[in-house]
Amino acid sequence: MKISVCIYARNEEEHLENCILSVLGIADEIILLDNNSTDCTVDIAKKYHCRIKQVRDNTNIEGINRNQYLEDIEADWIIVLDPDECFDEEGAKRLIAACNAAPDDVLRIQLPKYEYLGKGLFLDRQINSRCFRYHPDIQYSQQAMHCSIFMPKDKLYKTTYVNAPIHHYGILNKAKTEVKRESYREKIIQSIISPEESKTLPFMYVMLGAEYCAIDNYTEAHKLYRTAKELAISDFDKLVANMHMAFLYAKMNDYESAKREAHLVIEIDSIWQERAYDLFALLAYRERNLDECENNLRKSLSFRTTAPTLLNLASLLYKEQPEQAKCAIEKALQLNPYLLNPKIYGFGASQNTFEFQSCYLPIFTNIFDIMISITEREELTNNEHVYWKLKKSETIQ
Repeated sequence: MKISVCIYARNEEEHLENCILSVLGIADEIILLDNNSTDCTVDIAKKYHCRIKQVRDNTNIEGINRNQYLEDIEADWIIVLDPDECFDEEGAKRLIAACNAAPDDVLRIQLPKYEYLGKGLFLDRQINSRCFRYHPDIQYSQQAMHCSIFMPKDKLYKTTYVNAPIHHYGILNKAKTEVKRESYREKIIQSIISPEESKTLPFMYVMLGAEYCAIDNYTEAHKLYRTAKELAISDFDKLVANMHMAFLYAKMNDYESAKREAHLVIEIDSIWQERAYDLFALLAYRERNLDECENNLRKSLSFRTTAPTLLNLASLLYKEQPEQAKCAIEKALQLNPYLLNPKIYGFGASQNTFEFQSCYLPIFTNIFDIMISITEREELTNNEHVYWKLKKSETIQ
């Protein structure tokens, strides 16, 4: 089995090496598609013997550009990373094992993606377009950004899920992230004005709304989400529009409207039910209904076990039910070993499209404070207490 890792980059000398290093042990080849970088991006790729391709025609349409690394590829499976992303070692091993074991009718593997926000917080998303079996008919949608892959139509293919998280830490580069916001809005607006594929319009309206949420322009975001809801035909487009609208209403402290939109998500499909129940838990906490908050967190975990939900549960339980809180922290660490990585505890950019979609309870600080509090009260040994105090001092500067 041959694995090709594809990276699309422009001026990413700060991040690219870490990205490449995370896949060196699993990739048979690494392809860098360079979009006219003027820094050391290409030199770094050459250092690790990547196959380098240059974007043709100077187009800013990301989907068109990404199709170029699919043109002459010779691989059984393709893994796609952005330069400011990486795998952890165990996750990469699980992904390769899943590729090896996948039946012929499985064409792609769904992965979790952790969007780091700073201060140890992150959003857990599921993505379908980062690991897929090579097929000559697979193409990217021709969008300026946030492009997806179109699957072949010769037969019904399946998707499977593997816990091999992609760690995305670009938001932790505050200056670069905030500079990107305006260019992102311009690209999405251009995609809406001159759409290459009309069926992507509802999604692009949602993405533009998220950009306006990032700069706290909730009025404009509301208009865009409403348009997306009106245009939505597929269940996926309805899910995305309703869930984003629910997060927006929560941000605007309109709890009843937020609950209404989240209930629409639950009625449409089960794939995002955990996100709806996470939002219900946050709203219940704000309304001082702690029992309802706990019930909603447990409902969320019954649909999909995610590290942010486990962290919320631990922060809610650690004073009265320390053993359950401790168990939740241990499970969260299994899902995301980067919770012990100092890199994610810096300050992220305030202008980002993911923070308003996160549902952390106001009482959550970090895993270290919770574990220090729990172990301080344990009578059998103080070793764990010393360990967590030391870990905090090493991790959070």
